[in-house]
Amino acid sequence: MTSIDLTEDPVNDSQVRSWYKKLMIEVNSIDEVLDASADTSGKRKFTNDLVTKSESEWKPAVDSLAEQMNNMPDDVRAGVFYGMMRQLTTTFKETLDKWIEQQVATLPKTEVETISDEEKKVLQERRSELSKQVNAIIDMAYTFGDAKGDQENEPDPNWPKPRIRRGAFGKRGPRALSFFTWAVDGIGMEGDDDSNKGVSNKLGFEKVSEFTKALKEAGIDTTNPDDEFTVNIKGHEINAKRETEEEEEISTEPSEEESEDSE
Repeated sequence: MTSIDLTEDPVNDSQVRSWYKKLMIEVNSIDEVLDASADTSGKRKFTNDLVTKSESEWKPAVDSLAEQMNNMPDDVRAGVFYGMMRQLTTTFKETLDKWIEQQVATLPKTEVETISDEEKKVLQERRSELSKQVNAIIDMAYTFGDAKGDQENEPDPNWPKPRIRRGAFGKRGPRALSFFTWAVDGIGMEGDDDSNKGVSNKLGFEKVSEFTKALKEAGIDTTNPDDEFTVNIKGHEINAKRETEEEEEISTEPSEEESEDSE
């Protein structure tokens, strides 16, 4: 996420901007506590740090390629995308995975400052409310002209949303939406609740099929969804992201086929 200066400027800041900064400061302070209590070791954390540190190297190349691919016919763009992904995987993945595993093995183990599950729950609930308020203020910023560009297609980097916090991965079933991790109002669902069924229950739907219907009405293709999408349902911002095979937790238990009418 783009780093921005949250220092209050009473001369140049609009009222909307002032509200935004105050809320983001509280969001960031909660994130610091939650991050400090999280496990900072492991392959995923190490890889994510590498991606962040090297963003200035890979982002220009990706942006340039994306611009070219946007001008391609759909069938050509699909072929180019999957062809490149497969070729890059074949060429680099095995070697890079071994190197990352070697680096992670040499990292010193650090003591994690833990907080109780109850304290964590309180902080997550507070952060969820703050995220909803921040998103509402960002909408106001675009409405009143404080933010520039189009919020969906050209978001203003000076008004970034709170980052998505994702919880532990739950079991993955065979249905399309079961291969996603989920976050509600910026807070990742955890354990077995990290599923379309868990989100459905959190939003107060009696059946998963009702949640699926709400997604369809919001324009989401639930049969072949995008790799990541964000949608607003019942006043909550729902974020879903498909995890790669490497990132998913491999369950030793058999998958449970879940019908849309499951309660």
